[in-house]
Amino acid sequence: MTYGNGSTSKAFTCDAVLNTGLSLMGNCKILLSGFRGIMPYQQGKYFLKVENGGDDSDITATPASPTTVFTVTNDHIVGGVTLEGESKQHKCNRVVVTYIDPDSDYEPNDVIFPEEGSADDVAFLAADNGVRLEKRVTLPTIANRKIAEQYGRVFLRRSRAEKFITFRTTLATSNTTVGDLIRVINENFGLDGIFRIMDMRITTAGVIEISAIEHQSSTYAIDGSGTDYVRPTINLPDPFQVIAPTNLTVESGAAFNLQTNDEGYLTTDSTVRRLKVSWTASTDPFVNEYIVQFKVSSLSLYQTSGITTDTEFFIPGVSLTQDYDVRVAARNELDRRSDFIEVTDHTVVE
Repeated sequence: MTYGNGSTSKAFTCDAVLNTGLSLMGNCKILLSGFRGIMPYQQGKYFLKVENGGDDSDITATPASPTTVFTVTNDHIVGGVTLEGESKQHKCNRVVVTYIDPDSDYEPNDVIFPEEGSADDVAFLAADNGVRLEKRVTLPTIANRKIAEQYGRVFLRRSRAEKFITFRTTLATSNTTVGDLIRVINENFGLDGIFRIMDMRITTAGVIEISAIEHQSSTYAIDGSGTDYVRPTINLPDPFQVIAPTNLTVESGAAFNLQTNDEGYLTTDSTVRRLKVSWTASTDPFVNEYIVQFKVSSLSLYQTSGITTDTEFFIPGVSLTQDYDVRVAARNELDRRSDFIEVTDHTVVE
C-alpha cells in the first residue's frame, strides 16, 4: 500500500518470536493480533480472515456498499434488540501502539496517533468535550513503524463507531460467523445498517445471540503518513579506541629552567634545565590523564617522565645541546591508551 509521503509497504508483516511454552491457541492469538486477523470456528474448522473495509479480495478497498453475507430483519429476531451508542468504555481519541523497532536494536518503540496538536487530535478532542481518552495496544509481531501507525489509525477510528447491537436470532443465521458483515433492518429503531459480527453464542434455548459493531468502510482507509520520527544522532566514541592529543610542542631555554640555590643538584651553575612540553587536549570525553615520555634521540627506549591531567608538563634534568625525542599519549578511565604523538630531535638551548 502507498502512504501519504509516497512510500510503499506491505499492508502487514509478521515478525515474531513465539514462546512454545504457551498454548497453541495462545500463540495463534498473538499472531492474529498484528494484522487484524480473525479465526472463526465453523463446521468443525478454523477459518482465517482479515478485518477489512468490506472487500475480501482487496483489504485496502473501502467500498461504499460492502458485500454482506446475511440480512437480519424482524422476522429473524427472537425477543428484543439492544442498541448502544458511543461510550467512553469503547472509544478513544488517542492510541499508542507499541511495536518492535529494528532501528533501535529491536527494542520496543511507540507510535502515537494522532500526534499532539494535529488537526485530527484537535477534532477528536473537541468531539469528546476536551476529555483525553487514550488506549494502548502492544503488537509484538509488528516490526515496521508504518504498519504500526496504520494499525493505530484503524484501531482509533473503529473505536469511535457509533453503534453496538446485540440480539438473538433463529437458526437462520447459523451460516454466519465472527467477522462477517451483516445488514440489520429494524423498523422499530428506524435502523438499516451494516454491522460486523464480533461475537456469536448459542444459548441453551437453541437460539443464536449475536453482538456486532457498526461497520464503516472508511475506517479501513489506507492513509498513514508513512513518516518516521527523527532519531537523535549519537556520536559517543568507542571507549576502546582512545583519541590522541594533538599539536605537541617542545621548548627549552632559560625561561623554563629552575635554579637550585647553589645546592649543586645537577649542574655546576646550579641550574636545572627543563623541557616544556605542551599539547592540545584529546577530544575524547573518556580521557582522564596523559602519559609523557622522552629519550635521548640516539637511544631506542623511551622512559616515562610523568603522568598528568594537565596539557603541559616539564621534563627536568636534560643536558644543554643534547637532542631529545618527546612523545605524549592519552589514557581513559578503562586504562586504554591512545597512539603517541611525537616530536623528535629537539636540541636543548640556553
